[in-house]
Amino acid sequence: MLEEIRQSLTEALRAAARESLSAELDRVVLERSPRVALGDLATPAAFDLARTLRRAPRAIATDLAAAVRLPAGVREARVEGGGYLNFFLDRPPLIRSLLSPRTDSPRGTGKVIVEHTNINPNKAAHIGHLRNAVLGDVLVRVLRGLGQQVEVQNYLDDTGVQVADVVAGLVRLKGVETAAAAREAIRDALLPGSAAVAITSRAAASVETPAMWMSAATTSATWTPVSSR
Repeated sequence: MLEEIRQSLTEALRAAARESLSAELDRVVLERSPRVALGDLATPAAFDLARTLRRAPRAIATDLAAAVRLPAGVREARVEGGGYLNFFLDRPPLIRSLLSPRTDSPRGTGKVIVEHTNINPNKAAHIGHLRNAVLGDVLVRVLRGLGQQVEVQNYLDDTGVQVADVVAGLVRLKGVETAAAAREAIRDALLPGSAAVAITSRAAASVETPAMWMSAATTSATWTPVSSR
């Protein structure tokens, strides 16, 4: 509905410019107002017309405000600043229409995949991960509300690179040379995630030399989905 209001308002402004100013608006820009007190949408159309009409933008905006026929969903037009024409939406019916169930057919065909959250298994979780989960879930709900078929995916990041970092640390910093020594170092270390310990332990247990550990780590599992709903 918001897009429909924008389109109707664009046509109403062009008609008002023709009728009241005998001028054509080649483009109509509708921007979000910087503050709610200034309205919901604003247009600098008067500034564009000032160059050809040779009049003050505020005077042009005043004429446009008086002549424009407000479409459904817009309750008021007001001149602000040096010549901006601001519009206030009729919010109660607009909100009701946005919250009402959609009865039209889905837009497009096929499935939309939304991947979000993706916590790094080698680092501690923090508030940013919660933010990403909320943003991703909101996007999924909006798409489903628009009639799209949505599949949600969450990956435990690219575990291959992190495992390679751990193995490189074991070999170059700890001086580990055997699988038994690797398991002991991992068991005694304060690593941030149990998933990293388990993965690295399996990698170390499957090979016998540092060179083989490095090769195995760099070719280990990458980008495997762990949940889908």
